[in-house]
Amino acid sequence: MQNHQLSNDSAETFMQNFNEMAIDLFKNQSTNNGRNTGCRYEKSIKEFAVTLHYHSPRGYRFVRKALCLPSPSTIRNWATNVEAEPGFLMQVIRSISDLVKPDQRDCIIILDEMALKAQTLVERKSGRLVGNVDYGCIQGEAKENTANHALVVMAVGLKEKWQYPIAYFLTTSINADIQAQIIWESV
Repeated sequence: MQNHQLSNDSAETFMQNFNEMAIDLFKNQSTNNGRNTGCRYEKSIKEFAVTLHYHSPRGYRFVRKALCLPSPSTIRNWATNVEAEPGFLMQVIRSISDLVKPDQRDCIIILDEMALKAQTLVERKSGRLVGNVDYGCIQGEAKENTANHALVVMAVGLKEKWQYPIAYFLTTSINADIQAQIIWESV
């Protein structure tokens, strides 16, 4: 196989004609093409893969046929590294202060409950059971019950267009006292 090198002028022209993401995709392709294991991915490729898979798993499978991208199971493993235990998501709350300008931080708190498939699973990393009722630091009903709802607390900007989930709780049903306590803790 021939090794094709770009001259300095050609490399400069190449860099000018393609945006940074396209260049990262070309570099990734040349680095990982033909490898079955041991592939390494730059941060931009990881972000591209996670975003594309999030928006359309079917589209991701299609693009993955042409490009060397991580498998969906690898993307799921990356997602498990995020600290997102039920309760208040302190990482998100801290990032709001970094991402949102001080004069744009006026927001409202929205609570919304969504149905879940009631099941208890064993978490691979820690070996503990997940899927039971869990209010985080707030006292609620017994944790032995299997949750069938998630109560999500969102902070939504009033002056700018932003929204972040700042907490979630696994519930079976939630009474007004616990909702009031959650709202009080959110403020």
